[in-house]
Amino acid sequence: MFKPLKDRVLIRPYAEIETTLYRPNRERPTLGVVEAIASGPINIRNGEIIPLELKVGDEVIFSKHAGVEYKFDGVNYLVMQQRDVYAVILP
Repeated sequence: MFKPLKDRVLIRPYAEIETTLYRPNRERPTLGVVEAIASGPINIRNGEIIPLELKVGDEVIFSKHAGVEYKFDGVNYLVMQQRDVYAVILP
């Protein structure tokens, strides 16, 4: 496994979710689980790390075209910035 840097997260995508909440001719969001997170970006004013809102294990909805794809040990992953995640699915 590897660890993302700055404000990035590592997501293992599931299949596309079926929903009626998207508009036709728009991209359909994708569902996945957060596998790893970076420590966060650095605040340039005081040098402190700004923690990310996401946590490992969070199920999230993100843009279908977000992130960079990687295949590691036969599993597909996406590395994307936290801001590319639309929502966390609450239990």
